Amino acid sequence: MMLPNYQRVLVANDGSENSLLAFKEAVEIAKRNQASLYILRVVDTRIDPFAPYIIEGVIEEQLEEAKRDMNELADLAKEYGVSDVYPLVKQGQPRDIITNKVPERENIDLLVVGATGKTGLDKLWIGSTTNYVVNHATCNVLVIRNKKEK
Repeated sequence: MMLPNYQRVLVANDGSENSLLAFKEAVEIAKRNQASLYILRVVDTRIDPFAPYIIEGVIEEQLEEAKRDMNELADLAKEYGVSDVYPLVKQGQPRDIITNKVPERENIDLLVVGATGKTGLDKLWIGSTTNYVVNHATCNVLVIRNKKEK
């Protein structure tokens, strides 16, 4: 069986354990294929109905933290042998940015995501980003599951 030869791999990372597992898998795929690796964090800037008082400073703080995290992951990917790495931080609705905007702009041919990310009320309100990505992406999607979860 011949494995697909992916050239532009995007991994979505929200800082959860599953998204870190997805990152590790994406690094291996990019390394094996000598592909470009795009590491994406989306800061959700929509107004939360449970916290409508979000202040601009909070969003700026989240964006700065996201940039630090994505740069750290990019450095780690380079240490593991991926030479072409692009850390990305975007703001807006995660599922739209992960599914459409970045894959179309960067001509992504494989999207790697964790099976679950956020939990609790956020997941109920936002819905399952992974489910949306799987059902609406125009490129191949690889969903990474945490074997500890059942």
